[in-house]
Amino acid sequence: MLFFAYYLFNLKSKKNKFGFLLSTLTTLLTFSRGAFIAIFLVIIIFFLMNNPLKIAKKIWWVGIFLSFSNSMIYSVSGINMYNITIKRFSYLEVDGGSGRLDLWLKGLEFFSSNPILGIGIFNFPEYHLNYYGVRKFLHNTILEILIESGFIGFSIYLIFLILILRSFVKYNILRKSPFLFASFIGFIGLMLSLSLIINEAFILFLAIYWRYLNESYKPTKVLRVQTMEEI
Repeated sequence: MLFFAYYLFNLKSKKNKFGFLLSTLTTLLTFSRGAFIAIFLVIIIFFLMNNPLKIAKKIWWVGIFLSFSNSMIYSVSGINMYNITIKRFSYLEVDGGSGRLDLWLKGLEFFSSNPILGIGIFNFPEYHLNYYGVRKFLHNTILEILIESGFIGFSIYLIFLILILRSFVKYNILRKSPFLFASFIGFIGLMLSLSLIINEAFILFLAIYWRYLNESYKPTKVLRVQTMEEI
């Protein structure tokens, strides 16, 4: 997500164009519906922040590249990426998001037993194992925090996300480094279908964002020169 957003918003050099095509292809090869939705959110942000005509031209070339890649992969392995992707989304009503909807409903049942403090951090897999005989993750970070830490923990985490969004506006990140904002929105999209409470990629994003703010907006010391009278 971080690399995809960076390359998408910085396509001037040939190296970045190649990085964008590579990150796009590798993401599509995951066949993850959650990843597709998150990338779609990033592309929408890109549309809103750029000239529509230039974007249409870039999408045209990306479409040609993906079509060519699909043909090459199909000729070598017999795998049709396009058909698999379409089937993944067409089965959404049948498999309930790979069983996610069923997991979320079970999680809400656990949440009703202790809505204030929750059932305990990282306890959903153990609850599911105890009640249903199988250890599974919830695959929804926002819902996971609500269920496991209750209204109190959920409120704290929500404030944390809001403060990050506020910093994008406060420090004018939307204009100076829009890829950081797009990456954050993309991660929010991923949170709706993955468990990202402790996730290396999201922690990496927070570390990079903190470093960016620290380097760009840290106060500078001003040396004051004494006058002859003071000396």
